[in-house]
Amino acid sequence: MAQGDHIYVPFVVGGLTFQHHGIDMGDGTVVHLAPAEGARITIRDEHGEFSVRRDSLADFCRGETPRVVRHESTLEPQVIVETALRHIGQRGYSLMEGNCEHFATMCATGRSESHQIEMGQATVSAVASLATKAVWSVSSKAATRMAVRGVAKVHPAAMLADGVEIAALAIGCRQGLTAQQSKQVARISSSLAAAGIGGLVAGPAGAAVFLATHASSSAVADRICRSLRGLLS
Repeated sequence: MAQGDHIYVPFVVGGLTFQHHGIDMGDGTVVHLAPAEGARITIRDEHGEFSVRRDSLADFCRGETPRVVRHESTLEPQVIVETALRHIGQRGYSLMEGNCEHFATMCATGRSESHQIEMGQATVSAVASLATKAVWSVSSKAATRMAVRGVAKVHPAAMLADGVEIAALAIGCRQGLTAQQSKQVARISSSLAAAGIGGLVAGPAGAAVFLATHASSSAVADRICRSLRGLLS
């Protein structure tokens, strides 16, 4: 690690593993956005319990080994350090739009982004797409039956494409791809899977129908996720 590095350590909340991010000052301290001692992890800080502060590396890590986040492009180390120091004392927190990773990434690159949130939203979207297909496949409404009659009826196998998307997202994370790269690879993989599975089930017509169905359920799921993100922001 070196001065200006964007670092993180894993931590567990409610049985789930997350990452806590900060900026290495190069002198055994870290600047990070964190809750006050005893404050609860929340979706949105409405009481000013979260603030940007400077703590020792040992306090930041809490027994975990810190890891460095490698961005495609970063600002100069001195600029990163100065940006982090300038924000010390700033209060406020939003899980979706202003968490510790947003802060550290902003200092390091000038862009407020959170890989964890983007990948989480992509995974939720894939699950929502699968659920949408499940609803369509069992719906008894006449309008739905007319829309998907014959080979266009939603086949249970169409849900496999969403499974491929979820798996591709996980692989992208393990391979160190950016959130955007992981999402692109996952969406392309799921589309190819939808067409391939459709082709096996019902030939060329099935491939076209499965692909169209997957695109439609993904669009619905994306809208649902954007609405939920708006409510949580």
